[in-house]
Amino acid sequence: MSSRIVYSHQESKTKSWRRLLGAVLFPAALLLLGAGAIASFRLPYLQIREITISGLESFETRAVEERIGSLLDGTYFFLLPRRSYFLADTRALAEDLGREFPQMREIRAAKRFPDELQVAVTERSFWGISCNTSGDALPLQCVYIDPTGFAYEEAPQVTGALILAVERDGEPPAVGQTVIESAMMERLRLLKEGFGEAGDVMITGFELRKRIPTEIRARTSDGFMLVLSRDDDFARMFGVLKRVLDEEIKEKRERLEYIDLRFGNKVFYKWK
Repeated sequence: MSSRIVYSHQESKTKSWRRLLGAVLFPAALLLLGAGAIASFRLPYLQIREITISGLESFETRAVEERIGSLLDGTYFFLLPRRSYFLADTRALAEDLGREFPQMREIRAAKRFPDELQVAVTERSFWGISCNTSGDALPLQCVYIDPTGFAYEEAPQVTGALILAVERDGEPPAVGQTVIESAMMERLRLLKEGFGEAGDVMITGFELRKRIPTEIRARTSDGFMLVLSRDDDFARMFGVLKRVLDEEIKEKRERLEYIDLRFGNKVFYKWK
């Protein structure tokens, strides 16, 4: 015995209406949701209006506020405001400030509901200046550097003992770049501190040359030069210098032209 399933005309008509209704209502619902989202992004009380900046010491807050304001102005796709609490991109903002203001070592940006942006800045600390050698055919350029060797601002050419200067040959140093690698910066720091402790020698500058990459020359406030190897045992070298200054040079430092410390316990020096 066979069986049959019979679909009535009425059931078929009902299903057709349901499909048509779904085809209309689903896009309409999406449009309503989209319109609601856009409206929420544009609500006046959900726009970044208060900007708080902390940690600035060496330059004006207004310059930073103006830069932040320019980043928050405008819209995405001519419709969505960049200043919206939900759309303001704190990571991109911090990255832009770092490029615009190389003096900033660290930037932390965070939003506080419903309309506040907080920016905390840590500035770079000054270590000295770095210049290319005046004897090069290239123009002389000096920059301020921090303890990591990063150049954060153009600097004037200086003389004297107040500011430590590192002179290097080659291309002029550029702001926003690391101009002295970290390993060399650590050596220079150790030398500056070590010479002062071991022989009461004040270092006023260093000279680094590409043609002799293993050599470091240190200028002293007494007017003579120290010549040494970058890979030497600094502790031993400090002891050798102290012995030579105390036992041989004594009170005649101003007559020295240089002391060469590159040959272990053998020390060579020259009078002016």
